[in-house]
Amino acid sequence: MKRRLSKLLVASFLSSFFMIVTTHAIRAETIPEMVTMIVHEDESDSEHTILGNRPVALYDITSMYLEAKQAADFDEKKFSESLSDKVLLSDEGLPAPIKTATTNSEGECTFTVPMKNGEHFAVYLVRETSQTQTKKVLPSVIILPIRSVETNEILTTIDVYPKFIDGTIPSKPVTPTEPSTPDKPFTPTEPSTPEEPYVPTEPSTPTDYTPTTEESSKFGRFPSTNELKTKASWLGASIVLFAGLLIFIKKRQTKGEKK
Repeated sequence: MKRRLSKLLVASFLSSFFMIVTTHAIRAETIPEMVTMIVHEDESDSEHTILGNRPVALYDITSMYLEAKQAADFDEKKFSESLSDKVLLSDEGLPAPIKTATTNSEGECTFTVPMKNGEHFAVYLVRETSQTQTKKVLPSVIILPIRSVETNEILTTIDVYPKFIDGTIPSKPVTPTEPSTPDKPFTPTEPSTPEEPYVPTEPSTPTDYTPTTEESSKFGRFPSTNELKTKASWLGASIVLFAGLLIFIKKRQTKGEKK
């Protein structure tokens, strides 16, 4: 009895186990191997702009995405917008494109690519490679998988509608030339110390000349300066008196002749 009960318990356990495994296998999600992306370069504006015959490239940027995702403040939206702005006019920093295509008359082109890159879901960048027209197309970052809103199933066909922007392509800024090294400022030399103005010496006060004993004995006695001045005064007075006397005599003679 006990053996039969044990067998029943084991059979019941195995039955439950296989039911769980079978249910899990049925519910396990099947990952599609490939995905098709249809790029639509047409804008539903008043003019319904269609960009046909435009070159488009597809880049696998899975490694760039995974590297950026390591940051603590990583944000998918910011990553996509930042990269889109960065590579609008230049593919600098991007890997080589894995596929290229040209939009048709409806402004569409199609890419079929793997859903995964190794163990990770792939991340792609759709970029127009010739932004020469006034109407430009922003690059689009496609982060797989993309699921259906209704069923949550992974989509195998994706419609990509890039954003349009207006405006001409800005020209590259002119690289400024290196400024020339300015000449060293002129440093004036130290002014020389001006010479002191000439100050004439005071003339020495003349002194009366006194002849030496030798001169006196040789030429006789020399009068002093005061003596010479006195003699000159007497001589002048004598000349004046003599001249006055001559004038007086002349006048007397003139009167005698008139009589």
